[in-house]
Amino acid sequence: MTVIAQAGVFGFGPQGTMGTIASTFYRHKAGDIDLAPVDDVRTGPPEIGGVPVPTIPYKAGSLAAGGATIYPRLENTLGWLLYGSMGGYTVSGSGGGGVGFPEVCMGRVYLKVATQVVTRGLTSPTSGSGTKVIIKGYRDGAAPLTGNVIIRGTTSGSPVQETIALSDKNEVLSTYIWQTVTQVDLPAWINSDGNDAVSVGWYDTSMRQHKFAFNSTNNSLIPWMSFRKLIPGSSNSPTFGEQFVDCKVLGMTFTLPNEGLIGARVDAMGRTFEFVDTPDQSWSWANTYEDYTSIPIGCTVGGYISVPSYGDRPLPVVACTVGIQNAPLDIRQERTYGSPDLEDITITGRQLVFDVTCKWRDPSLYRAIQTNSRTGTVWSTVPFVKSLDVYARSPSFAVGGNSPYALRIESDSVMWQLAGGVRLVGNQMVAVRMQGVALDTNGNYARMSLINRVVQYLWPAS
Repeated sequence: MTVIAQAGVFGFGPQGTMGTIASTFYRHKAGDIDLAPVDDVRTGPPEIGGVPVPTIPYKAGSLAAGGATIYPRLENTLGWLLYGSMGGYTVSGSGGGGVGFPEVCMGRVYLKVATQVVTRGLTSPTSGSGTKVIIKGYRDGAAPLTGNVIIRGTTSGSPVQETIALSDKNEVLSTYIWQTVTQVDLPAWINSDGNDAVSVGWYDTSMRQHKFAFNSTNNSLIPWMSFRKLIPGSSNSPTFGEQFVDCKVLGMTFTLPNEGLIGARVDAMGRTFEFVDTPDQSWSWANTYEDYTSIPIGCTVGGYISVPSYGDRPLPVVACTVGIQNAPLDIRQERTYGSPDLEDITITGRQLVFDVTCKWRDPSLYRAIQTNSRTGTVWSTVPFVKSLDVYARSPSFAVGGNSPYALRIESDSVMWQLAGGVRLVGNQMVAVRMQGVALDTNGNYARMSLINRVVQYLWPAS
């Protein structure tokens, strides 16, 4: 009888210390799970004294390796994988504070030579009590943004308006608490390059921003995790489980398509594993499966991939991958005599890498990468080093909140390079592909932020 995979389970949990399996496990839906035992079976060298065929079978040890491809739900459990991949953690938005979502009420609108009025595409808070609005400016030009933004709508059920002065590219919070926004009056541009813009968002006191970065005291340290894989049974056979202990996340890579679900690939290596019969009867989980409504989607308004230190206008991206890589010490150096298991999983190198394909708009960025100037004509020996900011949000608001779930990946110093030149193909769009790797920035290498309603992620004490 053929067994299909849909009834399988992918699970993981934080481990306090090496050698002690996680006490709490979370499950997440997955599209592909290949985390498995590695049974290192080998044949010995050729010997004289017989026919020229292998004669000696032996095993060199065991470990666990592989991972899973998921469509990440941002509601809760993804935070444990981000924590495991980065190693450090802080949370903000608690204690009466909140989290700002600058493009949720009104997405980025580019300013014109004259003032303009926006009445379409505006959203209002879902809660009856309302919330404050955030005004944010964007520009590529040299002159700071000034001018007034007028918000019109209702507060406490009464029509009202509030004038909020732009503060260049800084977020400005309203005084009023808004129940609805029906109209936004925008000023004229300051810089005539056409890239001055304004967005209006919500300030949500129910949300928390969980920031995952490198451990502040040991940049190479990432915590131990435990993983589980439940293999379904047929009508004639029970379920079967594999449990992986003393694991470390070796990679967390996000794929951001222009019109599809955001995907993620998580890879891990583990020191030991064990088999479990009928895990559906013995395994317990700390959560139910999270709903699809928290999955970020590439076409959702407010998402962007940009180079903030080069200009505020988002890149016209059609495909992107970005993620953290944690390179382990060669397993031949981790094993010790007299044991089949790895003594440790030592992280020897870490890097944030990305790959972006953009529509061709103009040669400015193409020139800058090669000549280190938007208008350059001669190749420069100076690498193009700028920042990277990737933001994705769910199309649905968080249950009980006034804003969506969100994921953000940032690095302040990234070396950009072209992956080949501009290729012209008949009946196809003109595109340019760029790749890059983040550089050291005095302990602030990269951040992955998860925005949801979880109070905090508290890793078990060692």
